[in-house]
Amino acid sequence: MPDSQPQSPVLLTLESVLRLKEERDSVAREHEALAKRLETLNAKLAAASLFMPPQMKAALAVDGEGDEEGGGPNRGRKWAPTILSILGDSKYGLTTADLMQRLEGHPLEQDVGPYGGALYNAMRKMIGRGEITKKGDYYCLPWQTKPPTAPEHDRGSIRPAILRIISERGPIKSADILSYLMSNDPAIASGMKRSTGAFYKSLSVLIRDGKIIKEGKLYRVPSKENEPSDGGASDGSDAGSVGARSGVFG
Repeated sequence: MPDSQPQSPVLLTLESVLRLKEERDSVAREHEALAKRLETLNAKLAAASLFMPPQMKAALAVDGEGDEEGGGPNRGRKWAPTILSILGDSKYGLTTADLMQRLEGHPLEQDVGPYGGALYNAMRKMIGRGEITKKGDYYCLPWQTKPPTAPEHDRGSIRPAILRIISERGPIKSADILSYLMSNDPAIASGMKRSTGAFYKSLSVLIRDGKIIKEGKLYRVPSKENEPSDGGASDGSDAGSVGARSGVFG
């Protein structure tokens, strides 16, 4: 039985097919040229934005951003100009806590959410677009810096300090560890005045690495009597997630 081939309603010739291919190739070349031109223009705008005042940058906000940054109709387009304006009124960069404080009473305050999710999302996208930068815990305009008084401590130094306290004073509650750190280690304390997230994250890492063990609400170092070294069974997952979010100390 002969193979059946679909019948085209248009009479195809080699000439017509080649003409279609040539047209397709021409469109592809134009598309590639436009893409390169767009990339060049984006690069020029990004370079120019380094010298723009916040108001000018806000005026250049893309109209079609839509609502993806959260918070209801047209809210997404308003986050960037608002954040740029707040930062522009400050001599130095601002932390998330600073920004949330300055949003009090602003129409966008209701859209921040209990954990600042919409604000974090907006700032993440602004960083991706090159509108702001992040220096440590501080969000800055391209020409801004952290405040001179901003702590320069290494967050990794929190873990040895926590381990030392638990070794010397354990079994001990997380609230007591935190209180001792805040009272006796000014460098670490200054970095945790606004957020204790790094503290709870460090507890979780120490548990995961088997450096400490959590029993109920108490933390201690493993004994030397054949105790398993993996901290997984002690269920320290709440140290980083629940503690940091709720502020409830164990």
